[in-house]
Amino acid sequence: MITFTIEQIFYNLLVWLTSKLPDVPPLQSEVQASLASLSPYFATINQVVPITTLLSVLALFLVIEAAILGYKAVMWVVRKIPGIS
Repeated sequence: MITFTIEQIFYNLLVWLTSKLPDVPPLQSEVQASLASLSPYFATINQVVPITTLLSVLALFLVIEAAILGYKAVMWVVRKIPGIS
């Protein structure tokens, strides 16, 4: 019951935010052409290593790096407080 209510709150907030955002303009033709020209390259890479795997590894790497940066920031703040360290 509590999780359902929390989900409903997030859903309603998301619906409200999307209704307030302006419409996204369409892509320019040059951008569409460049994305279309990348398609064969992505297909070739996808045969060797799936793109989803590469994106998952990249996301994991970014999460680990963010955690290390956060740890260093917290330790820096702790060292700045007199009497703790």
